[in-house]
Amino acid sequence: MAVSMSDANTSMHAGLVSPLPQNSTQLPQEFVEADQKHLSNAELESTEDPELDFPVLDLSLLSGDKKHHDEVITAAAEACQNWGFFQIQNHGIDQRLIEKCKEEALRMFQLPLEAKKRCDRPPGTSFGYGSNTWVNQKVQHWAESFHLQLKPMSNVPAMASKLFPDQTSSQQFSSVVEEYMETVQNLAIQVVEILTEGLGLPPAYFSQHLQRERMVSMRLNFYPPCPEPSKAIGLRAHTDPHLITILHQDTVRGLQVQVAEKWVTVKPRPDCFVVNIGDIFQILSNTRYKSGLHRAVVNGQFQRLSMACFLNLPLDCVVAAPPELITTDCPQKYRPFLWLEYLKHAYLYHPITGNDRHEKFFLKPSGDIPVAASSVH
Repeated sequence: MAVSMSDANTSMHAGLVSPLPQNSTQLPQEFVEADQKHLSNAELESTEDPELDFPVLDLSLLSGDKKHHDEVITAAAEACQNWGFFQIQNHGIDQRLIEKCKEEALRMFQLPLEAKKRCDRPPGTSFGYGSNTWVNQKVQHWAESFHLQLKPMSNVPAMASKLFPDQTSSQQFSSVVEEYMETVQNLAIQVVEILTEGLGLPPAYFSQHLQRERMVSMRLNFYPPCPEPSKAIGLRAHTDPHLITILHQDTVRGLQVQVAEKWVTVKPRPDCFVVNIGDIFQILSNTRYKSGLHRAVVNGQFQRLSMACFLNLPLDCVVAAPPELITTDCPQKYRPFLWLEYLKHAYLYHPITGNDRHEKFFLKPSGDIPVAASSVH
């Protein structure tokens, strides 16, 4: 389902695209990111802090003895409490499928602009080809992106037929991409259960609500080499509005997470997926888990590709922290709301601090704080 954003009082929209200039030594003005503190090329190459290594969790240990199982659960919960990010290995997804999906993504991005614009994200919609993310965004990202939906109803075949008029090419793209998204969605549900157990709840406490219906989408991101990387940004700092994100990145560095007011690069590992907590999981955990602020930086030498899969609740789900997580020491932080209500606001305005969109969902102070009867229904 495409969520309308047409109420925004602006002419900018998420599908705004300009051809990225080729072989230019100067960054066009529409890509100059004036709001951030520009980094030098040297800083862009050295933002990784070896003392802040994000944990890499081995999911194969979950099927071992209880000691190893509990260690994985504890490590995942601690990572979400501290950063909202971690990586997973031995996740069960065939590396050949990952490579095939990367090949299809690159094949799509290498199409002429005219072909990609046949899938342009029009105003008020969420899916298709574009470069910007937020409606109020004035500066363009140094990036191309393509947002596809698998659940509740796939738009991948329709998009593929627009991109590739040749039926064989179209079917190849859609079959590979859908298989990849189906596989990653199953991994995402498993990770949700791991993190739910880390909260002291039954593993299926939240995931049971994904069985009736779920929203699953994927954003393919392509970052070409940039003539002046210190002036541009691939993707502005933000938190994800989703339940959970499962991302695979190639071997080029670019993903950065803010830790203690410092940007830390997540070292790419081809055998791993990056997991990050979204706003909805932060709210369901009553802020025990952190929806981490992150961004994508660019470089002047190498292109970069990432594939981000988003798992979400049904649009009609009521989101609220369960009573088990509401205590005197950790009172209820957010009012109950529909996931649809949150999603409508998620991409209207860029969250400058990463938490701006949360404010309208805070529970208003009152004498007695009501406790939600259930977290998701």
